Amino acid sequence: MQFIEDEIWRDYQGKEQSFTDITFESCTFENSVFIQARFHQCIFIECQFSSCDFSMSRWSESSIKNSQFEDSKLSGIDFSLKKNKLSLLTFLRCNLNYSVLAEMDLHQSSFKKCMVRNVDFSESNLKEASFPGCDLLNTRFFKTDLRKADFSKSDNFTIDPENNMISKAHFSFSNVLRLLDKYNLSIE
Repeated sequence: MQFIEDEIWRDYQGKEQSFTDITFESCTFENSVFIQARFHQCIFIECQFSSCDFSMSRWSESSIKNSQFEDSKLSGIDFSLKKNKLSLLTFLRCNLNYSVLAEMDLHQSSFKKCMVRNVDFSESNLKEASFPGCDLLNTRFFKTDLRKADFSKSDNFTIDPENNMISKAHFSFSNVLRLLDKYNLSIE
């Protein structure tokens, strides 16, 4: 396995490239493109990603730990396939639309001012995760652990309290009514 530490990858063009058996530790990726790239048995530890595009990339047996994504695009990625692991991630102003993050352990992860539309979080651990300023339109939460998660400043979510763990989750008064969406009530 190749080990890369403390490197800066700036303006890297990795579109459709394959990356196999590489550990990146404390690396910085800036303004780089990894559209439709393939990551197999790769590990990213404490990495920073700024203005990167990972759209439609494919991941297998890889992990991302304690890393931050800022102004980046991670749309159309199915992280739930082939033993991928994600943990303690921070997303700031990112686009995660149409991605699958099912069965992931994302407890204490932070999604700030992100587009999180049509994302699947089924059976994931999002305990103590936060979603301030996020648009969660058509995002799926099913059998998801949302205990102590913060949705107080997020929009357009639909969460079924009967099919998710929501104990001590935070909601604003104006958006708590979204928890009743499935009942098709008329509230005045």
